[in-house]
Amino acid sequence: MIGEMLTPPAAAHALLFASGEPLGKKQLAALLKLSECVVTGDSGPMHIAQSQGTRLVAIFGPTSPELTGPYGAR
Repeated sequence: MIGEMLTPPAAAHALLFASGEPLGKKQLAALLKLSECVVTGDSGPMHIAQSQGTRLVAIFGPTSPELTGPYGAR
């Protein structure tokens, strides 16, 4: 399972998420910081992942990446 593939503290966050309990903003930021890459839509977690220096792939629908995309060199 996912908890077996991750080392603590990432495993604790993954298990919390898998349990159906919502993550708080600080927990989400910590989990995204531990991630190697995040695939996300144009959303708050995209901006949080960028702020943590995590590589990401952002999928945009009708919004403009130039206006609402993540800032930074990556």
